[in-house]
Parts: sequence; C-alpha cells; structure tokens
Amino acid sequence: MSSKGVANVVVILLTAFVVAVGLYFVLVRPSAAPTTVALPPSGRPAPKISITYPSAAGALIRECADPAYVKNSADSILQAMVEKVSSEAMANGAIETNNDFTILNYSKGAPFSEARLRIVTLGGISGDQNLRVEDQPIFTVGEKVRLYLVQRDDQFTFVCGEYGVEKL
Repeated sequence: MSSKGVANVVVILLTAFVVAVGLYFVLVRPSAAPTTVALPPSGRPAPKISITYPSAAGALIRECADPAYVKNSADSILQAMVEKVSSEAMANGAIETNNDFTILNYSKGAPFSEARLRIVTLGGISGDQNLRVEDQPIFTVGEKVRLYLVQRDDQFTFVCGEYGVEKL
C-alpha cells in the first residue's frame, strides 16, 4: 500500500474514533447536557445555565476565535470567582465536576436573582479515575473568570463553547 493510502486509512480510523467517543458521551449520559443551577440560600428558584455545546464546537466556528464576536454575541457577560470544585463518578461511568461560583459583577445583561452559580461540566477526577473532555472548561478554586453567556429559551450556554470562558 502506498504512503498516501496509509495516510488515508489513518485519517479514516482517527475520524471514526473521534465520532465514537462523541457518541459515547451523547448516548451514555443520562441527560443530553450538563446543567448549571444557582445555589439559592433561600430556596427560591434560580437561573439555570446549561453547557450544551458538543465537543470541539467552538473550534469549528472561525468567528469564535475573535474576542469581539464572542463579546457581541453574548446576552450576559459576568465576572465570577470559583469558590469550590468537586467531582463525582456517575452511575454510567462518566465523571462530572460541580464548579461553584460567586458572581462579582456584570458588564452586560440583567443580573440573575442569585449571586452564586453552579456550573456542571463533564470530566474531572474521582477516586483513581481521571477523565478530561475536549473543549470543557477546567476551573480552579480562587481563580476569577469572565463568562460570556447566550440565552436560549430559559437556559444559558457559553458563547462558542470554551471561548466563552476567559481566565482573568
């Protein structure tokens, strides 16, 4: 087989692998998208924020690399500090991480009813298992971030996936 033929086979196998991994996370997860909910100290309803972008979604859109596009596309832009990060293994073998934030201020959009949010992302460390998922933001306690959010119905998502999270 020629080197061009070998290269074509490698590309096909890699593509099949990426598709299989993507399907695993879409089909095996109990819900289609991890969600974020505010942490209401009073028990009142709080805004729900979903991270609904598929793996590599931001990388496929050229405009997402442009900070002006991300800023202009956002319905809400807020600065927040990571207060707590904890991961847990799910019954299906996946690992999810709860990222708890305190909202510091808003530079665009109406403020939420609560000043604390929880963003649940795929991946993390649980026991001796370590799962990293492409294009899922990884947060560290004490860090400040700017979140670019777009509203879809009653839910929010990050603008352009991981491009909607800016470390400060």
